[in-house]
Amino acid sequence: MTTSDWGDWLPREIAAADPDGVAVWYLGCNGFVLKGSEGTTLFVDPYLGTGDPPRTVRMIPVPFDPADVDDADAVLATHEHSDHVHGESQAPILERTGAPFVAPDASMAAAREEQAWADRWAIDDEQFREVEEGDVLEIGEFTVHVVEVNDPDAEHPVGYVFEHDAGSVFHPGDSRPAEWFTALGRSSTSISASSPSGPQG
Repeated sequence: MTTSDWGDWLPREIAAADPDGVAVWYLGCNGFVLKGSEGTTLFVDPYLGTGDPPRTVRMIPVPFDPADVDDADAVLATHEHSDHVHGESQAPILERTGAPFVAPDASMAAAREEQAWADRWAIDDEQFREVEEGDVLEIGEFTVHVVEVNDPDAEHPVGYVFEHDAGSVFHPGDSRPAEWFTALGRSSTSISASSPSGPQG
């Protein structure tokens, strides 16, 4: 972990945003924040580390300190790799907001056993919510569908389709193309997401 060059700018911008439909912020690596028009805020694969060369090299600045996040309705992980399940990035958000950590079994094992989040941060057992393909979750204004993806490098990867009145967002983690994505795309409506940029100056 390193100090963010942006300070607490991004968490404040997300908290203040009032999107008409769904706003999406890119965090680097495969991390995103989604916020709906009713205020539901979801963090997907947020990774705020500097990387683990040569496997992972961070190419953009660390966008925020997780301790500066005051509002989160869930933190979701697509698979167990360290740039998707990372205690220093995600556990402080769970501790501060009480949000659930939503992830498949291998990701859950990485968080609970290998990284021992509950021993290092004040996180309740109820905050760990294990999911598998076919599960459907209601998180605030979003209906979240857990779907199959094609990531042969992961032990148990999943993707998420975030369904909203404004449309749908698909996050496949580190998936490669898959023939079933065509049917998945046809069953979901695309969303025109506003993507606020980084700090100006």
